[in-house]
Amino acid sequence: MQIELLKLHTHAGVPYLPGANVTMDANKAQWLIDNGVAKPSTSTKTNTSISKPEEKSK
Repeated sequence: MQIELLKLHTHAGVPYLPGANVTMDANKAQWLIDNGVAKPSTSTKTNTSISKPEEKSK
């Protein structure tokens, strides 16, 4: 199930910003919807995760 996050959320170890569309199993998605963290997605935009800064090579 695809949902749109309403709040900052970490899924599968990846942090996502509000507005990100994330695909996950229906039970987890429904739990997030029921708890006000997400809503059903009607968009096809891509996921927006928070990237970790790249480490510089030595």
